[in-house]
Amino acid sequence: MPEDPITQGEIDALTRRVEAVEDRVESLQVQTGGNFAAVIEGQAALRREVRDGFARVSARFDGVDTRLNGMDTRLGGVETRLDGMYTRLGGVETRLDGMDARLGGLENRFDGLDTRFGGLEQKIDQHQARIVELLTQLVGRDADAR
Repeated sequence: MPEDPITQGEIDALTRRVEAVEDRVESLQVQTGGNFAAVIEGQAALRREVRDGFARVSARFDGVDTRLNGMDTRLGGVETRLDGMYTRLGGVETRLDGMDARLGGLENRFDGLDTRFGGLEQKIDQHQARIVELLTQLVGRDADAR
């Protein structure tokens, strides 16, 4: 059966339109495929950057941990030295308390000596007065009268 010229023209026009749409779809697929590949590559680059960033941060945290452990060790040493100093200061304090007690005893002895010295001064004054009195009596006598 012969084809109708209008129908054949419409079929040709539709075929051209379908081919144009297919060409356009293919072109969009190529463009989209390129964009998709770029997006995937961008995501991969971002993943690498994030992974590297986390690795750097983790390394810094490890460094901080190491430094903190070192500081803990040093602080432990300082605490040990301070404990030793407190012990020594306790010994010094005990010795000072003993010295205070001894000084108190010495003060009491000096007070006793001061009292005795005051008594001796009084006796010396009495003896000097007696010597002066005796010398005065002796000088007042005639040397030939003996």
